Amino acid sequence: MTFSKLVDLFLAHHKQNQSAHNTVVFYRTQLGQLGQHLGKKTISAIGPADVLQALAAANTGKSPTTQRHRGVAIDQLQKYATSLQLISKPWLAKVPKPTPRQRDRIPTPDETRALMRHAHAKFRLIYECLRLSGARPNEMARARIEDWQIDANGQTGVIVLQDHKTARKSGKPRQIPVGKKLGRLLRLAIGKRKTGPIFLTSRGHGWTVKNLSNQFLRLRSAAGLDSALVLYSARHEAGTNFCREHGILKASRLLGHATINTTQRYVHPDLDELKDAQDASG
Repeated sequence: MTFSKLVDLFLAHHKQNQSAHNTVVFYRTQLGQLGQHLGKKTISAIGPADVLQALAAANTGKSPTTQRHRGVAIDQLQKYATSLQLISKPWLAKVPKPTPRQRDRIPTPDETRALMRHAHAKFRLIYECLRLSGARPNEMARARIEDWQIDANGQTGVIVLQDHKTARKSGKPRQIPVGKKLGRLLRLAIGKRKTGPIFLTSRGHGWTVKNLSNQFLRLRSAAGLDSALVLYSARHEAGTNFCREHGILKASRLLGHATINTTQRYVHPDLDELKDAQDASG
């Protein structure tokens, strides 16, 4: 069996077990990159040096986060192959998994204006909704008109996603509250359409996380901004702002976290806030 055939079998296994769509896409993407270097090799003939060379080639110029993702993917693949006795032992006893880059940098108002100055109207629309809702980029990109359960007023409601990141863990759908501000933006994005993705690109296609991220990187480069700013910063910005106004418990609900332990990573008070809190408690 070749490496490519093993990957196909691994992906089929996840689909059969009804893994989240994003999980399947994650493994397909990461293992597809490695398949460019290992695809035609017989899995029983693959050794540690082969895997390390493939990782090094695929990870050239990539961020620590991307490198870690590749490490996680190959680790899960070799565990799967070992469990089925397709290989006698894992290729690597310890797969390299660099510490991912922290995604907690929040853009300042000036930085956001600089980003939007170069952005197409379609990107500005979905990015503003990310900043307002606190939704994950893949949630907002994949949300469909049919997912929006609209209240009687026709403007608010809730977006309900059955397939989402923590679906298997929580056993519950992801619910994204839609207030009046977000509702107006959604109406603007939908226009007269009755079905399909809520947000469309300038070419009329649904957004993907890859397209959103690539667009953000181009805008960040054009604006000459810090590389620590990433698309996911919009979620951290929403979580931090919501926590300041309404507390961590409500912020946790807004972000779709099962506990506030995860939410704590999204709350980033600045030094002035800490000084004011210190004075108030003195």
